[in-house]
Amino acid sequence: MPNTRSLRARLALLMAALGALTAVAVGSLGYRLTQSRYSNEIRDSLGRFADIAQSRPSVVTRSCTDIPFRRAEDQQVDVVAPRPRRRAGPPNGRFEPNGAIVQCLDKTGAVAMTSRPFALPVNAVDRTLARAKKQVREARRVDVNDRSYRLLTVGLASGGAIQIARETTENDRILASLFRGLTWLVVAASVLAGLAGLWVASRIARPIAALTQAAERITDSGQLDVALPTSRSDSETGRLSKAFGSMVDALRISRAQQTQLVHDASHELRTPLTSLRANIALLRRHPELPPDKRAAIVGDLHDELAELTELMNELVALASEENLEEPVESYDAGDVVREVVARWARRSGRTIELQASDGPISVVGHSKALSRSVSNLLSNAVKFSPHDQPISVRIAIEDAKLSVTVDDRGSGFNETDQAHVFDRFYRSNEHRPLPGSGLGLAIVAKLVRDDGGRVTAANNDAGGARVIIELPVGPRDPR
Repeated sequence: MPNTRSLRARLALLMAALGALTAVAVGSLGYRLTQSRYSNEIRDSLGRFADIAQSRPSVVTRSCTDIPFRRAEDQQVDVVAPRPRRRAGPPNGRFEPNGAIVQCLDKTGAVAMTSRPFALPVNAVDRTLARAKKQVREARRVDVNDRSYRLLTVGLASGGAIQIARETTENDRILASLFRGLTWLVVAASVLAGLAGLWVASRIARPIAALTQAAERITDSGQLDVALPTSRSDSETGRLSKAFGSMVDALRISRAQQTQLVHDASHELRTPLTSLRANIALLRRHPELPPDKRAAIVGDLHDELAELTELMNELVALASEENLEEPVESYDAGDVVREVVARWARRSGRTIELQASDGPISVVGHSKALSRSVSNLLSNAVKFSPHDQPISVRIAIEDAKLSVTVDDRGSGFNETDQAHVFDRFYRSNEHRPLPGSGLGLAIVAKLVRDDGGRVTAANNDAGGARVIIELPVGPRDPR
């Protein structure tokens, strides 16, 4: 079963890929949001400090020229997030941003004061800002003593500059830990998605594999009595299993019908063939037979051959699917029935009364199927009704259906025969001596059923047989 395994593997890989992509997308989004939140918080806090420095330069000037700031390492300071914002201008009159490092540059760009025992790096840009006497800002990342900081240099209008830094080392450590966790999450999600995909693929592939094995057994052995997987699910695989089972059942019924047809045909063919063989043997053993007896035997041979030919034609018509190969078309049912009635009236010399409307009777379907059906019904009516009694044919549109009724004046159907008149080769006891194969009405039933209609048999008011064909007027369902 390499194909089934391949299907499982493909579905598992697909699910794993989808799980990995989903985890990567969610993880990347979460990482980016967290990183952005940290960066924005630090940038905003530095921006607030810079606004104070530029809006109240006297405070900054006094802070930078007064006694040094208290050291941050001597205080319990949160270096990740600033303390709750206090009003600008603390009681001591100094510029003391909470949780930040402050460093003052004089007008030459030299470090005048720092709040830590180490100095923040000063580059050419910072010194240019200190000498420019303009309120200009410049931000960058710096590393001091293996720790990372976000540094903002703010130029003052009176000259000099103030540098404000926030440490980002802890933030970077948290982001790195988050990245490692998200990486493991992607791996775990991919594995779990792959296992889930393998499980789902196994459930999907199991009925397909069972159907494949059943089809291979049917192909190898030719036997249709194989165990088929059953499913009560309405999913695609469940419907496939049900459809496959229905197909096998239809094939089994068709094969049984073919076998029954062969048995019935061989049984029906045995009688005329036996009669032919006996008459031919009689002629060979007695070549001196009188002319009248010879003529009688030859007449019997002719009749037997005619009956055998009719039987063969009816068997071919019953076993073939010619009516299904005929394209569906719009035709005038009245013209088709009139043609068949006229042909049988000429052939039999009988009176056949036709009742039909003068206008066209438009029907969509198979005209040949209707012609053959009406012809078989008239054949039976001519055969089983008295020669001096008329045969009636009525065609009409009733309840959006085409109705064709054929009435004869014969003995009709008895209760025992009425349930079997459409069976193949069925012939009643009183009609068995008459010529015929018992296939005429069976062929009618098949043709009408294949054209989407139905046929019924009953007795009319005169005691004769009445057979009614009903066909839909509109297009047929191809199933």
